[in-house]
Amino acid sequence: MRLPMGTKVGIVVSSPPAAREMLRDHDITFANCDVPELASAAVAKGDSYIVFSPYGLGWQMLRKVCVWEVLSSATLGSVYYLRRREIQYTVKYLYSKAGSPIHVGQQMFLIALNAITSML
Repeated sequence: MRLPMGTKVGIVVSSPPAAREMLRDHDITFANCDVPELASAAVAKGDSYIVFSPYGLGWQMLRKVCVWEVLSSATLGSVYYLRRREIQYTVKYLYSKAGSPIHVGQQMFLIALNAITSML
């Protein structure tokens, strides 16, 4: 389904077969989404970042460096205490909310975000 949003056209994928086709067969087409110029300038300050890079050789190189440097066994081992600390904070928070409803998805997102930003 096409969803006009100002000068851009959004595409709503509403079925698993359509999502599979989009992500498997047309992934490169959809990987190069437009980033608002102001947002990319504010974050990147003119530098090259993996988040705002178009798919291609440059993006692939940035991704490899990111995986090698951030996700290597040595790096993960050296920041184990940071990940453990985030887990401890989350467990304390969950205990403090005992008997109250909590949004599990939101908590998992926050723990992942906090752990990744701590590691970086």
